[in-house]
Amino acid sequence: MIDIPDDFYYKNVLETGTVLYFITNKIDSEEPHPHIVIHSTKDEVLILGVTTSQVDKRREYAERNGIDLSTIVHFYPGQKNGLTKESVVDCNNSIYAFSKEEFIRTYTKDRFKVKGKINEAKLEELKTGILHSKSIEKKIQYLLDE
Repeated sequence: MIDIPDDFYYKNVLETGTVLYFITNKIDSEEPHPHIVIHSTKDEVLILGVTTSQVDKRREYAERNGIDLSTIVHFYPGQKNGLTKESVVDCNNSIYAFSKEEFIRTYTKDRFKVKGKINEAKLEELKTGILHSKSIEKKIQYLLDE
């Protein structure tokens, strides 16, 4: 088996649009969840979105509370994206920023799986959802411009 150097591996895995599957302390679950690399800044900060299969619950909550529905980005399972369930990313509370260094230190190669990749149109929907969110940190919205 070929041993791929870590820097090469992470450079090619942590690119925009990649769907990663891992457990994080950023959400209240001990089960692994798909995470999408939404953006990677020139300063090596990653913006990740966590998917949830609670599609109806998230959409109904947004509708009841007058939240812009563009902040709930819908995904269907597919071979390219690697998702196994219909899912959403709630751009109001499921978006996180990591430095690449922090991510690499926390999530060694054996602690996550690469599941697939989303297309550019879905990436744009996620970015729009983040920008339309009234509850996401302004810092994260600002990072999308880098």
